[in-house]
Amino acid sequence: MLLIVDADVLIDYVGADLSMLGTVSRNVGQVHIAGVVLQEVDGLDADACAAHDLVVVEAGHLVLNEAAARRGQLSFEDWVSLLLAKENGWTCVTNDKALRRTCADADVDVRWGLEVMLDLLKIDAALHDDVVSVATAIHERNRTHITADILAKFVTRAGRTRRRR
Repeated sequence: MLLIVDADVLIDYVGADLSMLGTVSRNVGQVHIAGVVLQEVDGLDADACAAHDLVVVEAGHLVLNEAAARRGQLSFEDWVSLLLAKENGWTCVTNDKALRRTCADADVDVRWGLEVMLDLLKIDAALHDDVVSVATAIHERNRTHITADILAKFVTRAGRTRRRR
């Protein structure tokens, strides 16, 4: 599985523990970040991405022009991520409901931001405590979108994943 993350997910991991997204990149699927998305994220640059095995990709003119021509609920940067995902067969990792719907309509696979850590647990259940710690840190920094209910469901699913191993 190859992944592309949008700004909301990237901001969550930068604020909590970017190294966990690097662990996902090395073990679950290479994580890509559109260059225009990276520009939206304070405190992160291409060197830091490379240090965590995150690949910054620059969209070509055709993708940029198509994204600029699109309208609707998605931002230009979201369109770029979606178009890159579609073009390359990548899975889009986002918590943005409009982007998730548009990905589904475009037959682009989509994952929640926390969900990629569950994929990681399927590979290495020993990371359970680290994964729960990062999810909790994301919740603490982003209670509006990663609610207590979402965190509780995640912790339950993480526990089930660990027990299945």
